[in-house]
Amino acid sequence: MSLKKILLNVLVIALFSSIFSYGTANANSNLSSSQQSKVKALFNAFASADPNKIYSAKLKYTASNSDAFKFRDFIQNHFSTIQYFKGINAYGMPNNKIITLETKGKVKVTAKSVTLDSSYSSFDLTASNFTFDKKGKIRSWSIKSNIDGKYKKLNSILYSVETTASSGGLNGETGYVYIQPDAGTTLQIRVTNVANNLKSWSFAGGQYGAPNNKWFKVETNPSGCLFPGQTAFLVAEIKETPQIVKGTGAVLEAPVFNGCGDGSSNVGGVIRFLTN
Repeated sequence: MSLKKILLNVLVIALFSSIFSYGTANANSNLSSSQQSKVKALFNAFASADPNKIYSAKLKYTASNSDAFKFRDFIQNHFSTIQYFKGINAYGMPNNKIITLETKGKVKVTAKSVTLDSSYSSFDLTASNFTFDKKGKIRSWSIKSNIDGKYKKLNSILYSVETTASSGGLNGETGYVYIQPDAGTTLQIRVTNVANNLKSWSFAGGQYGAPNNKWFKVETNPSGCLFPGQTAFLVAEIKETPQIVKGTGAVLEAPVFNGCGDGSSNVGGVIRFLTN
């Protein structure tokens, strides 16, 4: 073999080795001071319960369209919806009140991990095994299970969902389903009131149907009221972990009402979605 071909083969091998090393870098090692600073800043934004700070941190510290980017969306969606409902009255109109943030959480960062104690308990977690892109932005991490103590990769517990059919006057769009460290599950779907009257949903009375035809009781939190054309995130919390399989369909039977508050009537609503 010629010297030129040998050098070419060495370069190709080195390139693939570099790519592989880059993808798994820092998985089980200490964070550098720069990486630790970025992780701390991102999780401090999560703990702030301020959707504007969370959004800014997403752009600054997470790689676009990465698992970290999606998890940031998942958290921001919740606090944005909380703030939205604080700013409207029982008829879905602005109440002109001063909107306060939810209670600020706490963050503890070490050389290898970060612990988030959020005002919304579904976000409580301990994360480690952070990965970064070539620009130094955070791509992903693993979350410690409270059940068996093992770390689960973010892409194995956070899935995007896309609505395939809706009824009851709330049109479902996109969202996420997340398996929490305590084995509870949170489904979050963006909904728009497409009816010509007020729509609301209650805390209790919903069901989640998994691909294996098993059903689970859900609590929808926060409950809220939407004027025609308004949009928010409907959040369904499950105390267990249903079967979740990429490429399969699932369904949420939501406790949807015509009207808001006293005098409203239960009409129910069904949102069918595909897990990606």
